[in-house]
Amino acid sequence: MILNRLGTFHGAPYRYINYLKDNPDTVIRWFHLHGDPMIESLMSELELLGLNNILFYSLTEATSNKLRLAQRIALFTKRNNILQNRLGVALLRIYLRSIRVNRNLLALFKEEVDLTWCGNNDLDYSLTFLAWIKLKLPHLFIHYSYKEHRCTFRLDESLGLSLADGLIIPSKSSLLALNEVYKTDFSAKTFYADEDWRSRSISEFVRENKKIKLSKEDECPHVIILTRYAEYGNQVDPRRGSRINFLRIMKVFAEKGLKIHLKSMCICDNIGGVCMTENTPYHDLKIKYPDNIFIEEPISLNRDADYLDLSVYDFGIIHNYEEGEATNSFSRINIPNRLFEYYASGVMPIVLRNTLMEVEQIIEDSNFGLIVDNYKEAASKMNDFIRNDYSSEQAFVYENSFETFMMVLLRGNNNLNKNR
Repeated sequence: MILNRLGTFHGAPYRYINYLKDNPDTVIRWFHLHGDPMIESLMSELELLGLNNILFYSLTEATSNKLRLAQRIALFTKRNNILQNRLGVALLRIYLRSIRVNRNLLALFKEEVDLTWCGNNDLDYSLTFLAWIKLKLPHLFIHYSYKEHRCTFRLDESLGLSLADGLIIPSKSSLLALNEVYKTDFSAKTFYADEDWRSRSISEFVRENKKIKLSKEDECPHVIILTRYAEYGNQVDPRRGSRINFLRIMKVFAEKGLKIHLKSMCICDNIGGVCMTENTPYHDLKIKYPDNIFIEEPISLNRDADYLDLSVYDFGIIHNYEEGEATNSFSRINIPNRLFEYYASGVMPIVLRNTLMEVEQIIEDSNFGLIVDNYKEAASKMNDFIRNDYSSEQAFVYENSFETFMMVLLRGNNNLNKNR
């Protein structure tokens, strides 16, 4: 089987590596922008492992810069509420049409393949990449997969959604949000799956090489906060709200005698600021509660074995939530990738009731996780679980995986092609 893959991805390159290991007859031809760091990380992993069934095709630096500019224009107009209408979409379409495509690249796209798929889990250049190729080759059948739309109009999202032949998103609530924002019913071309689902082999590996929970040693709940950023400033991030400010949660848990492990790639006042290794409110909390708060190195989670390190914790925070923030409408339908990392490792996720509706549904369906009214209640329930010697084996009843995502993608491709 030959797949064309367009665009980039965020994190967890092993998803593709494990899939290709299990499907050695599959070849992915990956088209990407020049200098994409995520693609470069995937290429490095493949080289180390000696896998050669992903072929990479980089656009020229000049063409890549023009497509990135299109994405920045979409972001700028969104932030400043400029041309957020049909005229803006038409102007973006004209700009993308003006970007030339190398003849050799066009020839590759005209070759027979089983599937052409563009996407990522975030709003990035994949949208402009898809729109650009579809405008050049309107008869090319392309699926688009993603999840983190922000429930508001954006030029590249509007154009990309209208041009995609198939749409892969995580849930019906995501579809309803898209339908509402763009006044279009996308249901006829929509299938449900999540590219953030982790490889099936991870949970199998964790179960076969099971590590002892830290709580077995001290009979105290151990909570992991796994995050890229941990903010502490008073300014509310317009894109993320307060969801990556964990100070309040950590203080409540520390006062209740729990042990909290913060593993962040960057502790900062606000995103874009300097990453700090000392003298922050997080470090002040650590000084105040030296036996309860631990600021540690992040876990890369790039290989199956990394999940064994994560599996020693009992509970995991998804993110913080504050009432009344503009980002909450997005949070309610979003499913953070940390949820799947916790599940793969047998770490019980914690969410506040009526905040992350899709996450709550997964927790209820899997019967693994805590849905609470506040963090004091969470602390009490965690202590109860440890006293009652709970088992983490339930985590493995969650069966969706990246392999499931690929099955949905391929099945959707076949069904839509039959109806053409």
